[in-house]
Amino acid sequence: RRVKIEGLVRDGDRAMAGADFDGAVRNYHAALEALDFAPDFASGLLERGLVQSKYDEASSAQSDAIASRRNADADASAQRAEDIRRANVAGAIGIDYQM
Repeated sequence: RRVKIEGLVRDGDRAMAGADFDGAVRNYHAALEALDFAPDFASGLLERGLVQSKYDEASSAQSDAIASRRNADADASAQRAEDIRRANVAGAIGIDYQM
């Protein structure tokens, strides 16, 4: 079981290194649950506080990535709306507007 928990933490570390924050959160969360179920395995690299810290960092990075995607989507939508507005205005006054 300790080897499995270590594998979850390593997988979480690899996911973080690859900016796969969803994967990191999943793996660290699973490692935390396993440590809660078998606290006798918590020592060294599997110290619960260290795994919790990794989980918190991954969760924060995941939230930041989601917010960044939402902002980018909102910016793209606003730009598209502005392009449509300009094309409509240009069309109304007889100018050929290229988007």
